[in-house]
Amino acid sequence: MIIIIFLDVKLTLNQGIIETALYQKATDRNSLLHASSYHNPRCIAAIPKSQLLRANRIALDDTSYWKAADTLISRFKVKGYNIHSLHKTANEVWAIPRGELLTHKPAPNNKNNKRMTFVSKFSRASTQIEKGEIVHHPISGKGLNLHTYATCEMSDVIRKPQRGGNILKLLLQEEAKWIKKLNSLHPEGLNEHWSISSFL
Repeated sequence: MIIIIFLDVKLTLNQGIIETALYQKATDRNSLLHASSYHNPRCIAAIPKSQLLRANRIALDDTSYWKAADTLISRFKVKGYNIHSLHKTANEVWAIPRGELLTHKPAPNNKNNKRMTFVSKFSRASTQIEKGEIVHHPISGKGLNLHTYATCEMSDVIRKPQRGGNILKLLLQEEAKWIKKLNSLHPEGLNEHWSISSFL
């Protein structure tokens, strides 16, 4: 019998058969994200499932999977995750055929997606933003319809001039135009400054 350990995967060559299992060092610390961490709830919920999916990919059979799943559930429980949700997720992952988990899935083609990405820190307003609802300006209190601006099709795309030029100046010009067009200068909007110096 030959045993090879690489990172957190244990490979065992037993009578010509390769057996795989999840491996954990004796000195390993439970560094999983705590359930009370101030992250998007969907992100928190996705962590146990992603770990259990990985365990199912690595495990050779059901016995090996449930051994790894029980260990993961115990570790997540210590970090404040709901035990019933953990068992439910473990059963959902177990029901997925291992062959399906090992099948390569091509990345989705988002070339035709013309939505403008809105990047922000997670906060209590994140759910409203994701749904495209109105978010109120923190100072003026005026409602901002983020759905209108965050998912609009962009007709103006700034590209680097073929014959050279100051692309930063072009970006500033475009920014100034849209600030004026959307009337987003404080206190009506979120922009604190507007200038036509880029046109001079």
